[in-house]
Amino acid sequence: MKPMQASRWLTLLLLIGVVSTGCQTLREVTNLRKVQFRIDRVADAQLAGVSLDRVQSYEDLRATDILQLTRAAASGDMPLAFTIMVEAQNP
Repeated sequence: MKPMQASRWLTLLLLIGVVSTGCQTLREVTNLRKVQFRIDRVADAQLAGVSLDRVQSYEDLRATDILQLTRAAASGDMPLAFTIMVEAQNP
């Protein structure tokens, strides 16, 4: 086989490999669109560093929690952080 033909075959094989990998990725993305997602629960919620896991009402806040929330509100920086558990069903 001539060097020119060998490089053409190599190019063709590489192209086939890239196309087949791309098709597989496209199929996976298409199948992922069929998956049904829903929020299962929220955990480890914190507002301005105050854990909200034990807080059901205003009465559940400690004095230190209120102080920390007041400082955060006064500074205009009140971050909310939490972990969302997502459930996925593949039909």
